[in-house]
Amino acid sequence: MLYKLLQIIIFMQQRYEFKNSRGQSLVGILHMPEINAENNTQDGVPVAIFAHGKGSSKDSKKAVRLAEELPKNGIALFRFDFSGCGESDGLFEDTTITRLNDDLKSAFNLVRNLENIDRNGVGIIGSSLGGMVSLLALSEHIPAITAVLVSPATDYKEHHRKLQAQEAMNNEFYIDIWKRDFYDLATTIRCPCLIIHGSIDDICFLSGSEKLIDRLPQGSVLDVIQGEGHFFKKQENFENMIEKTVGWLQERL
Repeated sequence: MLYKLLQIIIFMQQRYEFKNSRGQSLVGILHMPEINAENNTQDGVPVAIFAHGKGSSKDSKKAVRLAEELPKNGIALFRFDFSGCGESDGLFEDTTITRLNDDLKSAFNLVRNLENIDRNGVGIIGSSLGGMVSLLALSEHIPAITAVLVSPATDYKEHHRKLQAQEAMNNEFYIDIWKRDFYDLATTIRCPCLIIHGSIDDICFLSGSEKLIDRLPQGSVLDVIQGEGHFFKKQENFENMIEKTVGWLQERL
């Protein structure tokens, strides 16, 4: 019985190496639900793409936990490393929002063309800086059905002032962000989004999400988790965030 379970687990995970438009190799892992008579449709299964935050990777606690929960609920998850992070090519110091957006689009194009995936049932989960990247991609009308933005970074000018000098990114990173108004970009997004944000987040401020929700399309929701910071360190709040993410995607993918 154990051997059979291990066979299923191995079969349901697959590693991919793919290129961004700059020719760099990116690495991702696809977690598929078990294909059975109920979900073996001609269109394939829906999928969510996880975009991690600054200084993180596809192996973050959020990504790994969602890789466990979403397939149980009939949704595949693709978690990948942005360029300069994890196993992907590139240097972290070369990071810009434009390059991360290109990485996300490359992951999106890969995933929606995979076997057994519903190409019209793709969503995005963006965490922190990955939430900002997701907003940019959505404003450029990447064909996602919906998005979940967890503690999204929206006001990086204020965020930058809180960073210690040794933690700050290079000037190109900030210039690339500051030339855009992400609140204005949000008004062009067409799909409903869920924002999950801790009430005492002192890294990506709740005030940014409160401003953002007024500019997202009808049907979008801001869900504030009281007494929680940026990293969801309280286990009950972390699980609450995971449950809300899975529930939203179940309803919309």
